[in-house]
Amino acid sequence: MDSTPKDNPASRLLALIAAARELPPNIQIVNAWRQLLGISDASLCDLLVRLGPIFALPGEVRVALEAVVEAEDAPQYLAWLSPVEGAFSILRFDANWGEVQGPLQDARVMSLKFCEIELKRHSLRPGLRDASLADLSERINQLEEALAEATDLPTDLRDFIEKRLWEIRRAVHEARFRGPAGLEAAVSTAVGGIGLRPRFLARLRANKAGTKFVDLLRIVATLVNITHDTLEIADSEFLQLEPGVIEEQNEQPPDLPPDTRRT
Repeated sequence: MDSTPKDNPASRLLALIAAARELPPNIQIVNAWRQLLGISDASLCDLLVRLGPIFALPGEVRVALEAVVEAEDAPQYLAWLSPVEGAFSILRFDANWGEVQGPLQDARVMSLKFCEIELKRHSLRPGLRDASLADLSERINQLEEALAEATDLPTDLRDFIEKRLWEIRRAVHEARFRGPAGLEAAVSTAVGGIGLRPRFLARLRANKAGTKFVDLLRIVATLVNITHDTLEIADSEFLQLEPGVIEEQNEQPPDLPPDTRRT
């Protein structure tokens, strides 16, 4: 029997609501959201960007549910939607958190549990284990230590690794509420960035910190069910091409089809 957890948006929303209820009601809304997302030092702009997927979570649950139940049955599962969306629509960040908690105490919110149960009955994408996220956090810490020791690491490599590593760490912190989506985006951005830079992967593998970074990408790709072919394609088709080869390939335009040639 497969024991791999499934990603259930209703479970993630229930976890968010439970955490929101536990915060003191007299703290400012802006600080409450920062605390929930683990970003106490984030600017308001960064906070707003990261709240987008959180505020979209009720809609994600609704779409998932409507895909697995009859249309006439959906409303009885969605009684929680109005109070939860009401809570998430309070954007007066200087107000007290109690204003958000009020709608979340509505008895109708408990109907979200039935959504969770219904979604568990259907095939959902693989989820993330707490142990796997803890392992990722530890690997990120080790990579940061390796970066600190790599005094001879070229600036462009260091900047690339640090930026992508920040995105991966953020996605790990948010995985409890966002699921695998943030990690998928982070590893895809990193792999795409490597693929666009000739010889970049070879340069990363030439030092300890870079090798640890590539290994981390492979682990994240496995966790979120991204095929390893993504990295292999970047290695064999992009990063082994010399700049001169690319220029030579683009030097002559392709021949026109016979019926469109100029005479």
